[in-house]
Amino acid sequence: MQSNLLILLIYEFRKKNLIESVFSFRSTDDNLTALQLAVKRHLPLVVENLCKRGANMSMLDSNGNSPLWTALDTGQEDIASILVANKCDTTQWSTGPENCQQTLLHRAIDENNDAVAVFLIKSGCDINSPRRPGINGETPEEALDQLTPLHLACSWGQEKVVIALVENKCKINNQDVDGNTPLHLAIQNQHPSIIEILLRQKDIDLKIKNNAGQSPFATALMRKNNNATSLILRKEPNAAEQFDNKGRNFLHLAVLNSDIETVLSLLSVNVNVNSRVQDSLGKTAIHLATETGSEMIIRNLVRILYLVSLPIC
Repeated sequence: MQSNLLILLIYEFRKKNLIESVFSFRSTDDNLTALQLAVKRHLPLVVENLCKRGANMSMLDSNGNSPLWTALDTGQEDIASILVANKCDTTQWSTGPENCQQTLLHRAIDENNDAVAVFLIKSGCDINSPRRPGINGETPEEALDQLTPLHLACSWGQEKVVIALVENKCKINNQDVDGNTPLHLAIQNQHPSIIEILLRQKDIDLKIKNNAGQSPFATALMRKNNNATSLILRKEPNAAEQFDNKGRNFLHLAVLNSDIETVLSLLSVNVNVNSRVQDSLGKTAIHLATETGSEMIIRNLVRILYLVSLPIC
C-alpha cells in the first residue's frame, strides 16, 4: 500500500519539483526504484513523468532486469515505447550465459522471444555485435563464438527476427569463429524460408568459404539440401563451377569419388555436365566416370547428355 501511495503522489505532483525527491526511493517490499515500480504496476503516465525528469532508466533490479526488459518481458509494449522515446539504452550490455556479456537482443533471441527481439531491432539497438567476454575476463564459449544476432536467428529458425534484422540493414556476411556466415548456418540447420530470405538480399556473398573450405553451395551439397543448391544456382549460376587447386569442380570430384548420391544431387539442379577440368587434358565428367568405371554414374551422365542434346521445340 505504501508503494502504491507513493506512485499516486508522484503522478499528482508531477508538475512540481517534489518529484526529484523520489528518484532515490526504493519500495520497502521489493526494493524497487520508483521507475521500476511504475513499470511493474503498469503506470504509463508515471513512467513518462519519471523519464522526463531524469530517472535512471538503466538501473537493474535484483533479478538483473532493466525497466525496458521488464516492460517487454511482461508484454507492456506501451511502457517500452515510452522508455525508448525518452532515449533509454536499447542495447544494454549485461551479464549473460556463463558470465559472458550480452545485449538485450542476444537475450531475447536466446529465449526465443521473437516479439521482444523485433521490438528491440526496430528501436535501434545494436544488431551486429556478438557476445563479449565477461567483466572479469570470463571467456566461455558464448563469448568466443562470434555469433551475431543474425547468426543466432538463422541457427534457430527465427524467421521474424531474420526479416527484422535484414530490413534494418544488419551485416549479412559476417563470419563466426568457424568461418560460417548466417547463410551457412541456415543451410546447416535446414531452414528453407530463411535461406530464401537471405538469398534475396543483394549484398549476399556466395563466395565466402568457412574454415572447412566450404562455400554456401558446398555446404548445401554436403547436406544433400537440393532446394538450397537450386536456389543458390538461381542466384549465382556459376556457384557449382568453383574449382579446386587441380581445376576440378564439384561434379568432377563427385565422379572421381564414385559418390553417386552427390552426382545425382548435382544433376537434379542442372549443373553443367559438359564443364571440363581446368588442366591440360580438359576432361569432362563423362570422361572421368569412364575412367573410374562407375556404371551407375555413367548411365546418369549419358542420360543427361542425351537430354541436353535434344532440340528445343
